[in-house]
Amino acid sequence: MAERGCLKDGHFQNLEVENSVMAPVKNSVKLLVDRADAGVIKFNGADATLSVSDSGGIFLVPLLTEDQTIALPAPNNDTVGCSYTFIAVGDQVNPTAIGKTFIIETVLSDAKILATTNAGTGAHDAAMAKKDSVGFTANAIPGTVIKIVGISARAASAWIMIDDKESLHGNTDTISMG
Repeated sequence: MAERGCLKDGHFQNLEVENSVMAPVKNSVKLLVDRADAGVIKFNGADATLSVSDSGGIFLVPLLTEDQTIALPAPNNDTVGCSYTFIAVGDQVNPTAIGKTFIIETVLSDAKILATTNAGTGAHDAAMAKKDSVGFTANAIPGTVIKIVGISARAASAWIMIDDKESLHGNTDTISMG
């Protein structure tokens, strides 16, 4: 007989599970903070930096007084499958644009993000292209969304922008690529 808890070459039917160990999944939500000048956006009083441990997180982009950035981690085996969602929320009271650009960039000059933008018709306006950055333009209003997923440890195709959503149907000037 095998060790307790081990199953060896069994054929099972009509199994029942007691006391399920499935825990609810909850994504962390982080409100980024305008730094009041150009540079890296803030979180908890310090420059915001993304790491593998932030994967699955939702990052809320506030009303901005100057252009600001955040960097994706350097691509490696651990970043494959990591995802980061950014949502423009503005001041969370008025449905006004975020005011300045918010750029999601790579930390390595040769690391690329595969991306395309919305044509305003529900379709994309071009084939995927390798970009150095993606982000929100100053025109992004609450509800504009960008999700980025790590797809390769190779810098040339490390990230992909998926689930880009302009907040108004037909709006085509709220997501940028560089």
